[in-house]
Amino acid sequence: HDRMERLHLIRSSFALERKSSVGGDVLRGSRMFSNIPDTGKISISTDSLASELERRYQQLAVIPDDVPVPLTLLCMLWGVMQPIPLRDAEAAAWIMEGKKVMRVAALEDGSLWCMINAEHSTLLKQEMQAHLPEMHSRLINLYRQGFHDLALVPDDNYIVQNIAYHLVEAGRLSELATLLRDAIWLETKLRSYGTGPVVQDFRRYFGCRQDPDLTLMLRAFQISAN
Repeated sequence: HDRMERLHLIRSSFALERKSSVGGDVLRGSRMFSNIPDTGKISISTDSLASELERRYQQLAVIPDDVPVPLTLLCMLWGVMQPIPLRDAEAAAWIMEGKKVMRVAALEDGSLWCMINAEHSTLLKQEMQAHLPEMHSRLINLYRQGFHDLALVPDDNYIVQNIAYHLVEAGRLSELATLLRDAIWLETKLRSYGTGPVVQDFRRYFGCRQDPDLTLMLRAFQISAN
């Protein structure tokens, strides 16, 4: 359960008061973020944002509520033809934290993790509702690049935990069903995160579609886990 312990460490890091470690040269090189407004009452207007920040802000709509994401995910998400540099994503993340869009936590291993503030998360999902299936599908495809099977995508302490969420939101239920029938993938997730997240994946699927075979699989899994 090393991965679950790491998740607990990541979450606990958000409870600590941290200051930005970004140097002034990084911030000065990110003038496109200078127009982001303070949002004490979450009344952000994308019309007032620089176009690049507006694009990046809107793409945060695919992030699930109350879930920390690695900065490397934002590098992929914010890229166009390829991931943006880590330094660029870091500067944007710290500035968004300053504007209360997200919180940023730096772990002892040097990795940065981000969590979208609840008000912004709700607003973004409402504003981007029509585009969300396509956006979730794009994120899945970014992770899948170079792999012919989703079950082969390496875990970054985020995607294995949340792949079912993104597949459901993208309407790619057949791919989720394939994952849930993959004994090796299920066993790997079970060892990494425990029984609860695996059961939640099945329930996400059943919330959209019934499958007698998967229902039997879930029952057998729950019996064997007890």
